[in-house]
Amino acid sequence: MDSIWHVTLVDVVELHGMKSNRIDSSDGGVVFMLFKMFKFPITQFTLLCLLSLTLLQSVWCQPEEPSFILSKVDVSISASEVRRLSQSINYPQSLTTPLTVHPDERLRVSFNLKQKTSEGEKPVRAHQAFALFTHITGAQTVKKLDSTKSGKYKLLLDATKGKAKSFFNTPGEYQLDILLGTFSIPDALKYRIGEVHFDLTPPKETEESEHKATFGPRPEIHHIFRKAEELPPQWLSSLFTLIVLSPWVWLFISWSSLGVNVSNFPINSPTEMFPAIGFLGSLASTGYLYYRYWTDLNIFDTLWYLLILSLISVITGRKVLRDISKRRSLTK
Repeated sequence: MDSIWHVTLVDVVELHGMKSNRIDSSDGGVVFMLFKMFKFPITQFTLLCLLSLTLLQSVWCQPEEPSFILSKVDVSISASEVRRLSQSINYPQSLTTPLTVHPDERLRVSFNLKQKTSEGEKPVRAHQAFALFTHITGAQTVKKLDSTKSGKYKLLLDATKGKAKSFFNTPGEYQLDILLGTFSIPDALKYRIGEVHFDLTPPKETEESEHKATFGPRPEIHHIFRKAEELPPQWLSSLFTLIVLSPWVWLFISWSSLGVNVSNFPINSPTEMFPAIGFLGSLASTGYLYYRYWTDLNIFDTLWYLLILSLISVITGRKVLRDISKRRSLTK
């Protein structure tokens, strides 16, 4: 007679590695709960079966790891906005025949990317999305994929006008792979699209003589200067000069008619003489300042100098007028 082990659920739980009294269905708790309630005796064979069921259930209940799902994979070649060739493939299949890209053509690869989780499929935007072109010689060229928030990815490789320089330098057969990676999915995705042949003409090598430095006289450079602007007639310039100087002529005529003289200039009184000299000097300096503004000074410098001369004229002129009024009062 086989020996019978009177083992309750608590003993089995301890053997299974659980120390709490809470039994969860993910740990095979339904079967253990029945044995705990009724405290059935468990033989060695029954114990092994229970442990096996528990291990199987723990494996089955593991959540499914997220993964990439590619759909609507389309590869096309167009020239002048007209599609010459277009193929649609299903992930993870590859192109059955190689594609050939000629000069003045565009290679376009597009697909939709989704993430498969336990909650279903949802669009995802990969943190790293590249297209890897591997030449038969082992040389690699990486191009970045354009993406949108809805999970649409696109690669547009323009071979028109020599924009794809790396492919012009190394034409031939390439293996095209899509590389995708994101933080939410542990394993990155490498999807082989297929073989692409770039039938492009490499740039012509320039002659070695063009790159060598040459020493000697260079060809003469003939400069064409702008023609001088036409000047006004001489008589017009002279007339304008007389018009500008006419106020000074009128000033001297007015002075002579009024009998202006320097007989009342206070030479004997230094306290009156220096303000008078300063006043007349400020007036003469103001006239000279106008001349300099006409010839070489700008408006900002002229206004600054004029402010200084105006202050001197106001201060000295006030003093001169007071002295003249004082002398007139004494003569009366």
